[in-house]
Amino acid sequence: MVKRILAGIGVSVVATTLAYAQGQAPPPAGGRGGAAPKLPTVAQWDAMSPKAKEYVDKARAIAGKDPDLVFDFGIFCKASGGSQNEDRAAVGVPDSEPKLRPYPAPSPPKVIGGQRLFDNFYWIGNTGIGAWLITSNDGYILFDTMNSEADARDIIVPAIKKLNLDPMKIKYLVFGHHHFDHTGGGEYMQRLTSAKAVMVSSSATVILHCVFVGPSDGRCGRA
Repeated sequence: MVKRILAGIGVSVVATTLAYAQGQAPPPAGGRGGAAPKLPTVAQWDAMSPKAKEYVDKARAIAGKDPDLVFDFGIFCKASGGSQNEDRAAVGVPDSEPKLRPYPAPSPPKVIGGQRLFDNFYWIGNTGIGAWLITSNDGYILFDTMNSEADARDIIVPAIKKLNLDPMKIKYLVFGHHHFDHTGGGEYMQRLTSAKAVMVSSSATVILHCVFVGPSDGRCGRA
């Protein structure tokens, strides 16, 4: 059950950022957070260190025979990073009936704003990346903060207000992992709301890293 929950969260994140993880034109050379992605070469990937191979093997083991996770492993756990470049436009959808063709998301991304998914669970973002908002009478939880302070200021906060919610009620910022498309607006949101920042366990993140994100920070494939 835990495996399926983790898989569901990972696939949801992938689905949101492929518009996720899902058909956007390649990002500029500067990368999503302004720094060039640290992707390995094919030679580095093939000659990865034993420690890096351990992470890849763990990701493969988690995927097991689950068709969705096997699909994700094959797309993202490779030298090119899968979702980090022109591969994004050819990701497609695993085992769909009828077969769905991949399509590129708008470039530059188009702002979608805030969407109420159900009850107290909302998605906010653009056609490239987004954030999740969970509300309660005791305060809100914001999961991820998009790419930058500008995204947080100009997309997240206005969308929350347009949903007739109060961004000042955000009590916790939760980050899936330390990539700029998750943490870029975090400092601004913390400065604005005084929310407490929480990072998902690094060990859990690394194990799932190849399956859901790809080796863009080098932990899965650098020699």
